[in-house]
Amino acid sequence: MRSRPVCPNANSRKSSKSCVDQEYVVQDRRVQTPVAQKAPPRWLASPFDHIASAALPLMTTRTATQATRGLKLHVGLTGLPRTALQTDLQRLCGKAKVENVSHVALNYKRFKPTGTATLAFSRPEYVPAALKALDRTVLGGKTIKATAVDSVPDVSRMRGPKGLLEAGQRGALKGDGPDAGLTGAGKNVVLYGLPARLLPVVMADNLRKFKLAGMDQGKPVVIKLESGRGPSASATSRWLCRLESVSEAYRLVRTLHMQQWRPDLYDDKYVVRAAVI
Repeated sequence: MRSRPVCPNANSRKSSKSCVDQEYVVQDRRVQTPVAQKAPPRWLASPFDHIASAALPLMTTRTATQATRGLKLHVGLTGLPRTALQTDLQRLCGKAKVENVSHVALNYKRFKPTGTATLAFSRPEYVPAALKALDRTVLGGKTIKATAVDSVPDVSRMRGPKGLLEAGQRGALKGDGPDAGLTGAGKNVVLYGLPARLLPVVMADNLRKFKLAGMDQGKPVVIKLESGRGPSASATSRWLCRLESVSEAYRLVRTLHMQQWRPDLYDDKYVVRAAVI
């Protein structure tokens, strides 16, 4: 049994009370004083602790990558006027202060505009602000609707005029999707309403005053497309031409659009319609 400490002034009653009070104070101090916990010895530490701490940044980066993997990089625009151009959409983005747009593409169906477009962004973080800025905006008197798009069809990789000619020979040019599935946006021109029996050599000769791509190599990019649909499809033909520059493509369209094709041979039977892709 634990013995009680003896007070040096035990003869005095007053001093005995003082000793008891001192004992209580000592006991309170012992209870209230926090006991410092000792660190575990070194031999108890795991040898893999430094590996686990080093793996934390890697796990954080991996988690962030998985979180952003489901985000979208494209914005789809619907309700556009059929006459809208790529430059019109670029000006619209600048007016709405939409930044970090990596590519602007008009969507086509058989080389005809569908009234929709696709904007590609460099990072998914810029898509929400673009949706807020572009939705319900007006272009050409029409209200545009902007939505996030999961993915867009990949444009076929046609390297230069030679690749485009080879794709035309295989019948791979369908004219669907962003930029009608073509590269070199703004340099391609589609001509409608020409004679059905027109040959590529004759067509290239009639367009010799324009700077066609591949002309310096003796292989101008003039491709006869598949006949369109409708009763007049068999009587006319469609052609795809690639020019050396965007300005030359627009010059060709201004010269030939809604003009008679060789009136000295066909009178007013064929009227050309031209559009830049």
